[in-house]
Amino acid sequence: MAGRSGDRQGLERDLGLLPVVTISLGAMIGSGIFVLPGFAAGATGPAAPLAYLLAGLIVLPAALSKAELSTAMPQSGGTYLFIDRAMGPLVGTVAGFGVWFSLVFKAAFALVGLGAYLQILLELPARPVAIVAAGALIALNIAGTKQSGQLQTVVVSAVLLVLAFFVVDGLRAVELAAFRPLLPAGTRGLLAASGLVFVSYAGVTKITSVAEEIRDPGRIIPLGILSSIGLMAMLYTVLVGVVVGVVPLEELADTLTPIALAAQQVLGPVGEQVIAATAVLALVSMANAGLLTSSRYPFAMSRDALLPSWLERIHGRFATPAAAIGVTGAFLVVLVGLVPVIDLAKLASAFQILVFSLVNVALIVFRHADMAWYRPTFRSPGYPWVQAGGVVGGLVLLTQMGTVSIVGAVLIVAAGVTLYRSYGRARTVREGVALDVLRRRSDRRFVRVTERALAARTHRVVIPAFGDVDRREEAALVWLAVEVAASRHGEVHLLRMPAAADPTARAGNGDPDSGGDRRSDLHRGVSVTEHRVTGQDLAREVVEHVAAHEADLLVVAVGQHGDGRLRFFTDDVQSMLDTVACDTVFVRAGEGLQRVDDIVVIGAGGPFDELKVVLANRIAIGARASIRLVHIVDLSASDTIVTAVERYHARLGNLTAVPTTSVVERSEDRVDRLCQVARDSDIVVIGATERQQHVDADFTDLVDHIAAVTTTPLLIAHAHASHRHSYLGRFLERMLYGPRVGGRGLR
Repeated sequence: MAGRSGDRQGLERDLGLLPVVTISLGAMIGSGIFVLPGFAAGATGPAAPLAYLLAGLIVLPAALSKAELSTAMPQSGGTYLFIDRAMGPLVGTVAGFGVWFSLVFKAAFALVGLGAYLQILLELPARPVAIVAAGALIALNIAGTKQSGQLQTVVVSAVLLVLAFFVVDGLRAVELAAFRPLLPAGTRGLLAASGLVFVSYAGVTKITSVAEEIRDPGRIIPLGILSSIGLMAMLYTVLVGVVVGVVPLEELADTLTPIALAAQQVLGPVGEQVIAATAVLALVSMANAGLLTSSRYPFAMSRDALLPSWLERIHGRFATPAAAIGVTGAFLVVLVGLVPVIDLAKLASAFQILVFSLVNVALIVFRHADMAWYRPTFRSPGYPWVQAGGVVGGLVLLTQMGTVSIVGAVLIVAAGVTLYRSYGRARTVREGVALDVLRRRSDRRFVRVTERALAARTHRVVIPAFGDVDRREEAALVWLAVEVAASRHGEVHLLRMPAAADPTARAGNGDPDSGGDRRSDLHRGVSVTEHRVTGQDLAREVVEHVAAHEADLLVVAVGQHGDGRLRFFTDDVQSMLDTVACDTVFVRAGEGLQRVDDIVVIGAGGPFDELKVVLANRIAIGARASIRLVHIVDLSASDTIVTAVERYHARLGNLTAVPTTSVVERSEDRVDRLCQVARDSDIVVIGATERQQHVDADFTDLVDHIAAVTTTPLLIAHAHASHRHSYLGRFLERMLYGPRVGGRGLR
């Protein structure tokens, strides 16, 4: 888990079960009860209690997932930490930034909500009072989590007692007729209301943000989460049911103080005053919980080098993340003083839905990865169906919340991506477990494909001897083709082009002018048959010959320009390559092609094409040579990538029939290092995933550079059928293994 190195001062573990539960309840018991019921009733009508219940059910999978994840990683950061470790720092930054932002404006929403309830009690200016309250909460959080937790315990207990009394008394006043019709806005209205109030449950998992400060986290965290969600689901459903049952729907939909309005109907003016005072306490509690948990996100992100290091400073006396609390508190004060935060409730819910869905995905990633260090003391029941249901349910709600909510969530995501790209990307090489899972699956698939290719029983090779190919180059091509075919009892077809025909041959049987076979020899048990190509369309005849004889491999010689760049010998090559139905290998014979002890297979991006390994293995068998599998990665490449490539090399080594060694190195200049490796070898095998767009185009920067600075024979392999030709295939390889060496089209 890469981040900044060096000693870190630990946070104090002094939170027990009761403070944990009250922190969670305090984050939910504010606006979710005292403000949002009116909005929910306006969206769905009398079914508002069902909207809260449905939202709670959709939150439950994420709550179970976070309970498991937090017992495996009991560190500050919560949602950010889990998503970052599962899906990498980019997604982690988006999640951390977005959850921090949504929690802060939710806390600001709670403080601004004080105004509506304070006006029932006192004639005080709402925003100045809210700003003073924010300052007090900042000081309290800096003074210590223990003190903050003790305040939560007192406030939440008092609020619950008052609300319980209100519910018991209010149930007697409920008019059942108020619930008819139950769904005037239909199912869409119910889903929209559930999405709106989804943020009411956000606090149920916020205790994982302070996991590093909880005693016995393996027991207390799951107990706290499950207790909190059960209590709040029951309280929300019953309490909102009372409110809907005693307040006319038209009045309820237009008020910011729905509980006080209901209390006036049930308990009279005194009850209204008591509820208003209780709401003030609850909203202060919610703001405190929001500040407490949200401040841990910049703290955790700073420890992972995604934000400046000063944000991870811990107060020397109080052992709290004072810098992170200060920044979060300052942003909170700005929101309270300047922004009508109530309008952002939908945005908070929309982003919470996305984040909770990512948490469910994170759990699936960790379970699937089976990492040695992932050993939670609590495991979510119903895996993976519970998590899949949470993802689907959340996305269904999101689609019903309207364009503004979705666009707002996308903007927050964009802000998180910008933050990562502008600061965090240059400071961290950490990657998520998901990439390693995908890499392992990718490697296993490539190994299976390579194993099948190595086990192929026949190998028919076609060599088009173009006009400029001299006898030395032709002999090298034949030697290569024979070595490739020999271990599988294959055959070689040498196609003589007109300019390459023997001028001394006579007409008649076997004569070049006859159009038939010219000569058939045996080389190491391989039949080498010469054919005369007589037509004017050379490319078409080669393609037809390959198809008629079901050839597996086309061996094509390439020359060099004066500056060292490789070139085709004829313009017909391009049209031939566009239609030929077999693998192709381009050969720069160089010097000493038949004197082979060491064959180097170069990886320029992700896993090797199977054709490269097959060619190297077949040649090495006949030449009794060894194979070196070489990957040169950037200096910034993570240890996980290096380990993954070494693991992949080891699996390939188990498939080959000759001694194989693995070379995985970091280098500042990858091209230069690969050229050094090429100079020290007898044959270099490299791959190309795309055919050239123009005949005279460079092969790639890397291939041309190796050709220019070495005389080592080069085999440039192109597999006819490969997913790597697709944009998706290239994108996945870049994501899993980093950029290729040498540019477009190279492997």
